[in-house]
Amino acid sequence: MRGGMAQSCDRIVFNLRKNGLEIHLLHLNSHTVSPKINQTQCGNDIFFPLSDDLAHTFHLLRHFLNSYLQHTTCTHIVSFGGYASMFLAPLFSKILNLPLITFLRGNDFDAGLFSPRRKDLVEECLLQSVLICSVSMDKVHLIEKLYPHLRVIYTPNGIDVSQWHALPSDLEHAQNWRKTHVKSGKRVVGLFGHLKEKKGALFFLETILRADLQDNLHLLIVGELQSEMKDFLVAENTLAYTHYEFIDRYALLGFYPACDVVAVPSFYDGMPNVLLEAMALGIPIIASCVGGMADVLRNTTNFLFEPNSFEDCAEKLNLFLQTEVEELQKIGSANYELVRDFYTESKEVENYLKAFQSLIT
Repeated sequence: MRGGMAQSCDRIVFNLRKNGLEIHLLHLNSHTVSPKINQTQCGNDIFFPLSDDLAHTFHLLRHFLNSYLQHTTCTHIVSFGGYASMFLAPLFSKILNLPLITFLRGNDFDAGLFSPRRKDLVEECLLQSVLICSVSMDKVHLIEKLYPHLRVIYTPNGIDVSQWHALPSDLEHAQNWRKTHVKSGKRVVGLFGHLKEKKGALFFLETILRADLQDNLHLLIVGELQSEMKDFLVAENTLAYTHYEFIDRYALLGFYPACDVVAVPSFYDGMPNVLLEAMALGIPIIASCVGGMADVLRNTTNFLFEPNSFEDCAEKLNLFLQTEVEELQKIGSANYELVRDFYTESKEVENYLKAFQSLIT
């Protein structure tokens, strides 16, 4: 699975270009040897070498952009990404005299602004921005509290339900997977994505065991695991699970439907792509009430629990296990309708277009 930030960047750029915005997308890539420019219908994709020494990258990129912008007119610089993007974008905003817009997804903010080593870097990027776009309301409110004079707006993620849906072959694959891997009577809980510490996956597994629910569940885990979680799964041989390190995004359509519920137990987060992906397929969610999960699910009948609360998480797991299949199907159908009506790619890009328009009126 590709990272959530990369997926979001591709989606947003594609849809903005489709709506006529000219975007020159700069990929800073440590595997790129020399600059490479791929032409698109509305702008270019530029692959540029990223060195471990950011000062070296800066000087090379400055020469490149000085030449590139002699033949291209740009009106704004957008920072979208992690450390290198947030370091370089404010510098070039000043050097090129172009207003800076910052897109915040989640980890770029959480692991930056509140890290003693990176705080100054992220803060500089925010303070210099004429507009900040965030995928969750809690981050909007937090920035407003910390920096009251900055302009920050809510721009939730979207998904194209006309493209993201399970085919009969996907449903058959999911059904066969369950027959092969899951003992009769057990419900399947899905955990998808890069399951780093903030995602709360280890806490979630520990809760299952502490609540003595392991006999009722099978975990379908897809994505990269940290070493602590790998060790835990090996040590706890009473927990039934199947783990896949990597599955292509559209191949996930053959695995999501195998789940009775998808878990997003993050301690803190933005708006994970997995949330909308699962909901668009009509799957119930058990999630912590933070970030995008709180924004999307607060007034639904999904299984929301307080973050890092063993008691509340265990209670919601028990509630999920006691909920009849027909009721779970109703929750899943309501999830699909919610995404279809309010969290589409068209609504996502509309939010960005309105925000950009406000900068020039």
